[in-house]
Amino acid sequence: MNYSLTTTEPRVDAFTSEVIRSAVVAITAEMKTNLQRTAYNQIIYEAEDFTVGLFDAEGNTISIGLGLPMFIRGLSDAIKAKLEFWGKENIEPGDILLTRAAT
Repeated sequence: MNYSLTTTEPRVDAFTSEVIRSAVVAITAEMKTNLQRTAYNQIIYEAEDFTVGLFDAEGNTISIGLGLPMFIRGLSDAIKAKLEFWGKENIEPGDILLTRAAT
């Protein structure tokens, strides 16, 4: 049998995968902590009435920083709606798009 030592398929070992996963989770945890520390609203910093997330260019969820669980499901849909409204070509690095829930 002829076994090749090279492959055209990218492979990520379990160690690298866990390091990347942990880094992504840490990013969203830091986002949550920063929002809580800088909030002037008691509902944000005490009741955690928010959530934060990290998304890819298509609006798919990469990681969620847990806050209020009811916000998690709609967050990806909100990001996708923002991308559709503004158009990916009109969003540049450093742009911040905010969404607030209807009251």
